[in-house]
Amino acid sequence: MSVRVSRARFNFATQCETRETPAERAKEVASSSHPPRPTEPQAGEPATKVRKLAEVVKPVSIATPLRNTILPDGADWSGVTVVFASDTSSVAQAAVEKQILEAGGKVGAAISQRTSLVVLGGNLPDGRPPMESAKYQRFLDLQSKGKVQAKVLSEAAFLSLLPTQPPPAPATTPAIPQSSMPAQKPKLPQSTKKLETSKSSPLRNWVDIFSPKQLEDLLGNQAPIRKLADWLQDWEDVVLRGKSKKPAFRHGSVPDNLNVLVSGPPGIGKTTTCRLVAQLQGRYVLEFNASDSRGQKVIQEMAAGIAENTTISFAGGRQGQRKVVIIMDEVDGMGGGDKGGIAALIKMIKRTRNPIICICNDQHTQQVRSLASSCYDLKFTRPPKNAIAQRCAQIARQQGLQVDVAAVEAIVESSGNDVRVVLNHLQMMKAARAAAPSCSILTESPGRLGKDQEVMLSPFDVCRKLLTSSEANSLAFQARFEMFFVDHSLVSMLVHENYLRSIERQPVSSEVLNRCAYSADLMTIGDVMSQRMVVEQEWSFLPHCAAVGCAYPTFVTRGLSQLPFHHGQDVFTIQVQAFAPDDLYLAACGNGFIHVYNTSTSQLAFKLLGGRSEDAGLPVTQVRWRPECFGSTKSILVSVGADGKITHWHAFSGRQMHEIVEPENQLFCLDFLYDGTQFATAGKQRHIRIYDESTKKLVQLMRGGNDSETAGPSNRVFSLKYHPLTRHEIVSGGWDSSVQIWDVRQGRAVRVIAGPHICGEALDISQDGRTMLTGSWRIHDQLQLWDLRMERLLATWPPSKSTPCMIYAAQFSKDESSSMVAAGGSGDHEVKVFQRMGSEAASAEAEPFGKISSFTQACYSVDFANAGDMLAAAGGDGVIQVINIHTQSSHALP
Repeated sequence: MSVRVSRARFNFATQCETRETPAERAKEVASSSHPPRPTEPQAGEPATKVRKLAEVVKPVSIATPLRNTILPDGADWSGVTVVFASDTSSVAQAAVEKQILEAGGKVGAAISQRTSLVVLGGNLPDGRPPMESAKYQRFLDLQSKGKVQAKVLSEAAFLSLLPTQPPPAPATTPAIPQSSMPAQKPKLPQSTKKLETSKSSPLRNWVDIFSPKQLEDLLGNQAPIRKLADWLQDWEDVVLRGKSKKPAFRHGSVPDNLNVLVSGPPGIGKTTTCRLVAQLQGRYVLEFNASDSRGQKVIQEMAAGIAENTTISFAGGRQGQRKVVIIMDEVDGMGGGDKGGIAALIKMIKRTRNPIICICNDQHTQQVRSLASSCYDLKFTRPPKNAIAQRCAQIARQQGLQVDVAAVEAIVESSGNDVRVVLNHLQMMKAARAAAPSCSILTESPGRLGKDQEVMLSPFDVCRKLLTSSEANSLAFQARFEMFFVDHSLVSMLVHENYLRSIERQPVSSEVLNRCAYSADLMTIGDVMSQRMVVEQEWSFLPHCAAVGCAYPTFVTRGLSQLPFHHGQDVFTIQVQAFAPDDLYLAACGNGFIHVYNTSTSQLAFKLLGGRSEDAGLPVTQVRWRPECFGSTKSILVSVGADGKITHWHAFSGRQMHEIVEPENQLFCLDFLYDGTQFATAGKQRHIRIYDESTKKLVQLMRGGNDSETAGPSNRVFSLKYHPLTRHEIVSGGWDSSVQIWDVRQGRAVRVIAGPHICGEALDISQDGRTMLTGSWRIHDQLQLWDLRMERLLATWPPSKSTPCMIYAAQFSKDESSSMVAAGGSGDHEVKVFQRMGSEAASAEAEPFGKISSFTQACYSVDFANAGDMLAAAGGDGVIQVINIHTQSSHALP
C-alpha cells in the first residue's frame, strides 16, 4: 500500500539592504542648519506631518515619523500613536484610551506608517491569542516590507509606560506649607475621595470604601461586562418590542433571553458589576440574596407586585419613574428553607416585564441546572494575580500601610484571587499597626492567608486527594466530609469508579481485600440513601451520604488514583477511535494527540499534534472522518476537545487545515450529517451548535426545549447523533439521565426519553432510523434498545450476570445486514457483543456471543468498521484491540 505524503517547499531569502538607523537619522537632524526642500505629502497623510518634518535635511526613506520609533517618555505622549491588537484584559479599554488622549497621544484604529506602539492585549472574543488578530498580522506584513517601525509591547509592559498621577504623600513626609496645599493636592480618581471617607470612619471596611463606582474601576472580565451592558441596554427593544438584535455577539451567543445568569468564583466582583451596569443605565436595583426569604410564596408575591416595568421614586423631592432591574444573588443557595424557589423564579422570568440577573458561584449545581438552560450564560473568571496585587497595594499605601507588590501577590494566590479576602487581610494588618514588610507576609502560615480550599477544587481534584495516600493521610475526617459537597452528585461516582484502582499497585493480601469489601458495603449503603434522597426528596440524608458514601470509604481504601477523566495527565489514555471511510486507517485520540494507524499493518502511520506536545494538551474527546461524498479533498479528519476547539486535519499530511474555537466551552461530542454538508457539536454548555462544512461558520444554535415536552438538557452533553435518513433530527444524551430529540427546523428539543445516563460515546441510531441504542454509566439497566419513533423501551440487555458493568461506549454494527451490538465500560473492563433477536423478550434474555476481555482498565470507545467485518475497542490502558469478526482473529495496535 502506498501512502502519499505531500511536502511543502520553503524558500528562505535574506535581505542585505543597508538601512539608516534611527540614531543616525536623529544625529543628522540635530546637525542640520538649513531647512530642507519641502516634500510632497503621501496620499491620505495629513498636512501636519509635513510640518513635523520641516526641519529634516533630506527626506527619510521610511515614511514613519522619527518620533514614532522612540518609546514615549514620561507624561509627554504628543505625536505617539498607539494601536491595540486586542482589547486589554486587566483594565478597561476605555480608561486606557482616555489616559493616552489626556497625555497627548493618539489611539489608532488600524496599523499605518504613523503607528508608534502596537499593544498585545487579552485574547480575542473567540479565544484566539492576540498575535492572530488581523491588526497584528497587518503589522507583520508592513514590517516585512519596511513600511512601519512600531514597537510591540505586551499589555503589562505598556501599562507600565502609561503616565500616572503623582501618588499621595506617605505618612513620614514633612508637612507641606499651608499656602501650597490646595494647589498640590493629588487628584486621584475615586480612590482619594474614598481615602478621605476612610479617615473620618476608620471602622469601615476597605471593601466598602473602595468599592468600584464606575466600570473602569473593575478588574478583568471586560468582555463579559461589555456583553452584560449590551444585553441590558437592548433588553426592552429585543424582549418587549420584538426588535432584532444588532449582530454584535458572535458564535451564536445572541442575548435574547429574558434573564441572564452570571457565574464565577466568589470574590471577583460579580454582584458589584451587575449593580454598576444597572445603575449606570439609570435603573433601580431590587436585590435579593441568601439572607432574604426566597421561597415559592415570596417569589410569587414578588412577581405579582412587580408586574410593570417601572417604579415611582420620590428621592430628592422630585417624583419620577425609574426602570427596574431584579438581581437574584446566590441562586445556587436557594434550597432548604427556600423550597420551590427555583421553580417559582423560572415562572416569574417568563411572566415579568423586568430584566432579571441571577448570580451564582457554580452553574452546574443541582439547584441551578433547571434555571441555567433558559438563561443567557455569562461566565466570570478570576482577574489576573498581578492586577489584583497592584490595586490592593495601592489602596494599602493610601491608607498608610507600606507593602510590597510581590508580597501582596502571595496573599492573592493563597486566597484564590479573591479581592475581598486580600483587602480584609491588609486592613487587619493595618489595624494591628504592623509594618508589613514583604518578608512578614510571605512567612505567614497558609491557614491565616488563605480561604477554604474546597471552593477552589474540582470534583476530579477532590477524588485524587481523597484516594491518594500521600495527600489523604494528612486529611482529617471533617476535611473529607466537606470535600464531598464540592459536587455531591459527581464526587461519589468518581470515588466508586476509582477506589479499586487506588490500591491496584499494592501487594495482594487479605487485609487489602477486606478493606475493599468493607468500602464496597459502605458505598452500597450510601447509594441506597442517595436514591431515596432523590426519589423521595429526603435531603436530610445528604450529610449521611457524605459520611457513608465518600468520607469513610476513602479513609478505608486509599492509594494511588488514576482518574478516567483527568484532563490530560495520562498520555496513553485513549478517549475515542474511529475507522476511516475505507477502513484502511483507524484514528485514535487522547490527551492532546491524534494517532492514525494502518489497520492492515497495525503500525502507526501519522501523528497529528498541531504544534502541541502529547503530554501538554487537554483531552481530544471526539474524532470523526468527514464523509467522502462531500468535497474533492479526501481523508479529512475533524476533532473536538476539552479546550473548546474544533480542528480540521488532513490526516495523511498531518496538516491542520482549520480551527474553530467555542469560548468557555468544553466539547465532548461531534457528528456529521450523512451527506457531510453540516456537522454538530455539544458539550459542557448543553447547547447544540450546527456548522456549515463549506464555510466553517456557525449556522444554528439550539438550546432549550419547547417547555411543553422538555426544557432541554440540564447537564453536560456527552453524545449526539444525526438521524441517518433525515436532515432535521438530532438526538443527544448526557448526565441529566435523558435523551433529547431535537428538531433542527424548530431549533430546539421537542421530545425527551427519560432514563439513560450517558457518560461517553454510548448513543447510536440503527441504519434504518427506527431503533436507538443507549448505554448508561450505572450498575443497572445499562444497555437498552428503544423504538425511536414511539419513544418506547424494547429491550434491556444484562451485560453480565456476575460483575456489573458501567458502560462508556455502545454502537450498532454499520453493516445494514448485521444485527450486532457492541458495548464496553468499566467494572469487568470488557467489551461484549450481543445479537439483536426477532422479539423483545428474546433480545432481553440474550447472552453476549463474544467479548474482548484483555483490557486492564476501563474501555472508553468501540467502533465497527464501515464494512462490518472488524471491531475496534480502546480504553485507559492505551491499547487498541482490533477484532476480525468473521475469522475471530485479533491484533493490538501500539
